[in-house]
Amino acid sequence: MKIRKRLQNFFKPLGVWTTDDTFYVLGMAVAVLTAAAIVLYQAYPAMFRSVLFSCPIHMLTGYYCPGCGGTRAFIHAVHGEFVDSLICHPVVLYVLVVGGLFMISQTAKRFSRGRLWGMKFRMIYLWILVGLYVVNFIVKNGLLIFWNIRIIQ
Repeated sequence: MKIRKRLQNFFKPLGVWTTDDTFYVLGMAVAVLTAAAIVLYQAYPAMFRSVLFSCPIHMLTGYYCPGCGGTRAFIHAVHGEFVDSLICHPVVLYVLVVGGLFMISQTAKRFSRGRLWGMKFRMIYLWILVGLYVVNFIVKNGLLIFWNIRIIQ
C-alpha cells in the first residue's frame, strides 16, 4: 500500500490531476517504448526493416503526407545527425527538444516534491507543432511540384 501511495504522490505532486500530469505519464510511456524499440532495433535490424513500410499516401499520389520523413528524421536524430533530421522532418527535433525539456523539468519537480520548477503545458507549444507540420508539408510538396526536388528519397 505504501508503494501505491508513493506512486500516486509522484504522478500527482500537487494532489490534483493536471494536463501536465497527463503529458508526463504519456511522455514516460513514449520514452519507455522508444527505448525498447531502439534496443530491439540494435538487436534485430533486419526485422525492423521488414516491418517498416513506405507511406501509402506517397505511394498512391506521389506527394508527401504531413508525416512523411518522420521515421528517417528520428533515426538521424538518434545517430546525432541533427541537420539531416531537421531536413527530413522538423517536428521530430522540436518534439525531442521541447518534450525533453518538459520531461526533465517535470521529473525534477516531482523528485523535489514541487520545490523545483517544472515546465508547464502551454497551447502555444501545440500551435508551433501544428505550424511545423503545415510548413513542412507545403515546403516539401512545393519543392516537388514546382522544381521536381525530392528532399526525402
